[in-house]
Amino acid sequence: RGFIFLAGDNNITLEGLTITGGKAKTELGGGIYIDGSSPVIKNCTIQNSSAREGGGIAIVNNASPDIEGTEVKLNFGLFGGGGILVTDSTPTLTDVDIYKNRGTFGGGMKMVNSVGTEEEGARLDDVDIVENVTNRMCPCSKNQAITAGGGVYFDRSNPFINDVTLKDNKTGWKLMMDIVDPTIEPYKNAFLSTEEEAVYYHSFGGGMYVTAQSPKPNVGDFTFEGANEDSDSSSDEADNYHFEVNE
Repeated sequence: RGFIFLAGDNNITLEGLTITGGKAKTELGGGIYIDGSSPVIKNCTIQNSSAREGGGIAIVNNASPDIEGTEVKLNFGLFGGGGILVTDSTPTLTDVDIYKNRGTFGGGMKMVNSVGTEEEGARLDDVDIVENVTNRMCPCSKNQAITAGGGVYFDRSNPFINDVTLKDNKTGWKLMMDIVDPTIEPYKNAFLSTEEEAVYYHSFGGGMYVTAQSPKPNVGDFTFEGANEDSDSSSDEADNYHFEVNE
């Protein structure tokens, strides 16, 4: 990893740095790991990093960092949150570009149990989520291939949204992966090489995926541009977003 912030690390600022090549193969946060703390990350670039989840940045356990003017790009999260993972936390992202990241659930960003309002909590303000991809890897078993949320994946999450753009994000079985070598750990045996190997495969939400446990966001708060794509669906709406429903 590039940097680790733990509880009590609240008066620390990273500014103007490029963090590249961070690795946390079986853990969270390849580039930056933030656990229960509130650092400021300003005008930085986090790139070419990988982890189990949160390839670029992992924000967990009631952390509340302020991330501003930062690029998160070309990162890989094995099980999700290719660019950023947020779990049980309330970050503020302002003027942040999240692009060309990959992961199974939330190619650009995965948020779990994180909510916010205009006054407090998790907040995305002037955030561009562009050209992120969910791939055809299965985190559960060899005979399933499920991907969701090319741009963002919300699970029990409803951050405050202001000026968030989802553009040219993609999900789908038909997408090829080229960011990691599937012959090395921890990626070995994690990929399905042919469609015939999967008993079940599907993808949901090229731009955004929202689980049934999450408050339904106002689609009008997002700007959908370009060609968000669910390559396994013929629905234009599914290309932009998918809302899971309880059956």
